[in-house]
Amino acid sequence: IFHQDEYGKNELRAVWEFVVVGFVCTAIEAVYSQYLLTEFGLIIGIFIVFWTLYNPQTVVDSLTGVFAKGYLNQWIPEQMKRGQKFHVLQISIWKLKQVNKLYGNSVGDKLLIDVADELNQITEGNYIFRIHGNQFLIFSMSQADYEKTKQEVMELFQTPFDIGDEMIDFPATICGITDAEELVDNDMMLAYLEYLILLKPKSDKTTLIENSETTRQGFLYEQRVKKYMNTAIEDDLFEVYYQPLYSVKDGHYVTMEALSRLKHPTLGMIPPDIFINLAEKNGQIIELGKLQFRRICRFMKSHTALMKQIGSIKINLSPLELLKTGYSQELFKIINELELPYSWFQFEVTETVATEYSEELYKTISDFREVGIEICLDDFGSGYSSLGQLQQLMADVLKLDRSFVRRGMFGTRERIVISNVIHMAGELGMQVICEGVENAKQAEMLIELGCYYAQGFYYAKPMPKDAFEGLLEKGNVPHGEEIRNGAS
Repeated sequence: IFHQDEYGKNELRAVWEFVVVGFVCTAIEAVYSQYLLTEFGLIIGIFIVFWTLYNPQTVVDSLTGVFAKGYLNQWIPEQMKRGQKFHVLQISIWKLKQVNKLYGNSVGDKLLIDVADELNQITEGNYIFRIHGNQFLIFSMSQADYEKTKQEVMELFQTPFDIGDEMIDFPATICGITDAEELVDNDMMLAYLEYLILLKPKSDKTTLIENSETTRQGFLYEQRVKKYMNTAIEDDLFEVYYQPLYSVKDGHYVTMEALSRLKHPTLGMIPPDIFINLAEKNGQIIELGKLQFRRICRFMKSHTALMKQIGSIKINLSPLELLKTGYSQELFKIINELELPYSWFQFEVTETVATEYSEELYKTISDFREVGIEICLDDFGSGYSSLGQLQQLMADVLKLDRSFVRRGMFGTRERIVISNVIHMAGELGMQVICEGVENAKQAEMLIELGCYYAQGFYYAKPMPKDAFEGLLEKGNVPHGEEIRNGAS
């Protein structure tokens, strides 16, 4: 008790439980001498200490026999306290779910056991932990041992595994961190490994991702943003930028998109994909979404003439917002408080969300459509949408992903694909918008292909509301160059 800094939380909790149980039993016996509880209390206390320190379910993974994640939380602080240098490999077997579906869980379990056995042979007694269903960690205490282990693990997962009747590929993503003890604590190390695995390229093969100064700085940058997120949400420090969408046929604005922005006091503007992903991961996206939605609604309320000119504002909704039970009613409440028409709103749903059917998702979309809020299917062409999903979603607007423009629209095959998508959407009664338009040639090509609405830097970059108001005061501007000058 007098040397608490030398022990972990589990050990200290066990000691305190031992003391409390012993004290309570001794106190009861002092009052009621007929009850001999002191010895009983000592036995219970000793059992608590033993079970806490040596609980096999905490130390050893029951399936594979390697160390369990519970022991990792104790082991790493011990190594750091001793000043021990160590390097770590994380092995993520991302095909495990497919194996379980195709061959059954028993085959998947056997493969995990085989993997653990192979890793034990490779590491020759180094520490191996199973931290998730499909993830293992291997710790090496020297650079030479780390390099040797890394090479042999790569070879292991590049070789098919035998499941009896056939050989199957069982690829993995392998992430490596050298000098992992420098990452302060266990949670920081695991967060860095998670950051590295997100850098995995699109590949069906076993891949290796190792830390470098660039990845480490990227991770530390993200951690600083993560720390700032709490302050930004509590103090409502986010901004909304607006980017107009343009009618290339008629030469005027038809609507605009609201985009979240965040400025860090020392890091400057934070890329939206970073802070939005962090908000989703940390359970802050619902609160952030409602803060921004209120800000957009206040903008509409104070710019009724503008809203009558452009018609509506497009607002992105994250998957977690769409899947939250009753979220549509929460948005309706905000709209009704400010007495705004529902027709001024258009909610964007990404193609990825639309392809993953959910009863709650379609219930939320139905709620929006019933009150007259339009739905825009965003990033179409970036994933695996089908005609059936387009029909089921009943979207009013189809927004072509910027990859259509980036890959080029001037080849015969490309033009056939894009023109048919535009024609198909038109037949379904959907308005088509093309994202990522950056020059006059692309704008002219869109008209030829039958797409009359565009969004991109050629027309205007996202801008704060003051700059957007100044741009609109110029009226209907028909040329991209003039628009860009107005937005600067």
